[in-house]
Amino acid sequence: MLIGAGIIALGVNIFRGMTGGEADFLECAGIFLAISLSVIISVVMEGRSAKAFEALSKISENTIVKAVRDGKTLMLSQQEIVAGDILVGATFVLQVVFIQFAGAFFGTVPLGIVMWVKLFATAFSVIVLSELVKLAYRTMMKKAKSVHGE
Repeated sequence: MLIGAGIIALGVNIFRGMTGGEADFLECAGIFLAISLSVIISVVMEGRSAKAFEALSKISENTIVKAVRDGKTLMLSQQEIVAGDILVGATFVLQVVFIQFAGAFFGTVPLGIVMWVKLFATAFSVIVLSELVKLAYRTMMKKAKSVHGE
């Protein structure tokens, strides 16, 4: 949007300047400066995020977690986890450990109990919704198989 606003402002000011009106190119410079700052901040923050993720990955690459796969509870290393596995307790433990104790390194702050409750409620609703979608899909597949006589 800022690029569009900058181009429009530049076009209007060029038109004003060519027709003898008063052109204000300072406004255009301000818009393009804002765009430049936004890009620079985004690049710096993305670099920091990548470094933090890399450090977090190195710390936790040998973590063994309890997971539920196909209804069976298993102990899996991080490399063995696949889409569809349900991790038991790992998310909570990692959040508490890294936020409470590694907060200074990652620049995070501890959350209050109300925020934790909100986070768990939101996360739980995603899990419930995901399971409902899976149930609906399995039901549709069973119906499709029974219609086709398989």
